[in-house]
Amino acid sequence: MAGTPADGRGPWSALADLPYVSLAVVGGLVTVHDVILGVGLPLWIISSTQAPAAVAAWVVGLNTVLVVALQVPASRLAVTVDGARRLQRRACVAVALACVVFGLTRGPTAGPATALLVLGVVVLTAGELWSSAANWRLRFAFADPAAQGQYAGVFSLGIALRGVVGPVLVATLIGDLRSIGWIVLALFFALTFLLVNPVVATAGRRLRNA
Repeated sequence: MAGTPADGRGPWSALADLPYVSLAVVGGLVTVHDVILGVGLPLWIISSTQAPAAVAAWVVGLNTVLVVALQVPASRLAVTVDGARRLQRRACVAVALACVVFGLTRGPTAGPATALLVLGVVVLTAGELWSSAANWRLRFAFADPAAQGQYAGVFSLGIALRGVVGPVLVATLIGDLRSIGWIVLALFFALTFLLVNPVVATAGRRLRNA
């Protein structure tokens, strides 16, 4: 699906394209998984589990290896808009499941806790790969081809939400609510899952009517 020029194009036309802005916001919400890996999980491992503190570095390394090895195969799943939509929803489910797994690591001893953390990071990484592939496809599929720079900037602003909302959300929930905070984060991604279909559908209608 290719974008079509918007009527009345101007220097702020991308920001005025509310369906596209909504798409960017949802794309940004899904990428809060980056904050979970970089901020929430190390804090959780050190303060609330019996796993060795070094596991905080190991799981980040595991994530890096998996992303490098699997990013190309993951991108093949988002060659169409419908494929990207499904992949975005799948990413939400994966990250929500990872949050549940992380919440289970508070009680077990070092060995089981470490095993659960590794499992959770593998699932979280799947969500990262899927959301990244989906976002790249959606950001260009719904952009005005004559204003790709504007639209890319707007989508980047949506992704930047993770840097504004993510650290406060993740650190507060995990630091104050402990295991319950992980459940709340899982519900956050479940809500994002519910937003994907209507947001993509609305953006598609805008293109057809342009």
